[in-house]
Amino acid sequence: MKRIFILIMLFSLPLLSSCKNDETIKIGFAGQISGVNSELGVDARYAAKLAVNEINDNGGINGKKLELIVKDDKGNPETAVKVDNELKDEGCVAIIGHGLSQVYESIIANANKNDILLISPTISTVVADNLDDNLIRIIPSNQSQGEDIGAFASISGTESVIVVIEQTNISYTGNLSSAFINTYESLGGTVSEDDILTFYSGDDSSYLDVSEKINASNINKILLIGSSYDVGTIIQKIDNYEEKEIYMPIWPSTREIFALSGVNLEGTYATNYFNFSSTNTTYVTLQNKYFEEYGKEISFSALFSYEAVYVLSKALESIKDYTPSKIKDAIINIGTFQGVMDTFSINEFGDTSRKMYYFRLLDGEFVEIPNEND
Repeated sequence: MKRIFILIMLFSLPLLSSCKNDETIKIGFAGQISGVNSELGVDARYAAKLAVNEINDNGGINGKKLELIVKDDKGNPETAVKVDNELKDEGCVAIIGHGLSQVYESIIANANKNDILLISPTISTVVADNLDDNLIRIIPSNQSQGEDIGAFASISGTESVIVVIEQTNISYTGNLSSAFINTYESLGGTVSEDDILTFYSGDDSSYLDVSEKINASNINKILLIGSSYDVGTIIQKIDNYEEKEIYMPIWPSTREIFALSGVNLEGTYATNYFNFSSTNTTYVTLQNKYFEEYGKEISFSALFSYEAVYVLSKALESIKDYTPSKIKDAIINIGTFQGVMDTFSINEFGDTSRKMYYFRLLDGEFVEIPNEND
């Protein structure tokens, strides 16, 4: 009898272990949280953790707590694929990530092959537009970003413009710059091939080369496409900055840019999908909570990562079968989501549309300004 009891207990152990695993819903986070340009990934990780804690404090999903498992993709395509597969093997139903467009082609091929659902806060490459794949995006495509900045820059006139493009993350910077140039030229502006400058993130000689070419030019309108570190470093090297009309897209438009650039930022124009100066109660509450927890102000990547967790949670609440296809279908069927500031919509391809905001940097603040093209 004792022997039978022991055998029963041995066979029961795997079942007990399985039941324990079912007590939580595992979700992954994958992004660059180390190395150059890691600020987007670090912020996104912080916000994902904050959102998970909020959801758990409010009872979780259908009575189950969320468990967040974090992996560093190091901004490297091969590493990104590796950590996605690890997260799947560890039982994650979906992954919040990745952050950089430079890893997109590798991760989506792997996600489609191995049935992994990715919900990216900030991948915006046009290569991902209008595809029925395993990617949901919380940020709109580079196409709309580039078009918005091109139209915005044309308001002051359509004189020649210098376009500066970071090359490491060319999947983002390349198609964003193309959309900008096409729009700016369609509105009567001029962009010469000689005025399209390139550099590599983290390469000091590259930064110097770009800044020297800007200083040698008589063109005053400039678009700088790179990280906040890249743009901040280049701006420090530009002579007579106050005479320039400089524009930044979303990537460098974080509060870290002030510390990196100093007073030379005064008067710079920026765009973003969230309003730094908003008095929206939900945003102010989140901002205060984020600052209290992490000692810094929230960035666009943090905001979109926070929203990504809530998009996933809304989908999970509406279904019982947590497979990637069911979760994706649930997100698409919901379609419209209440974000921290505005509603945003996710279409049948998992692509997002949302409002763009426009700013001028004055006295160390992002000051919202009207866009005359709206």
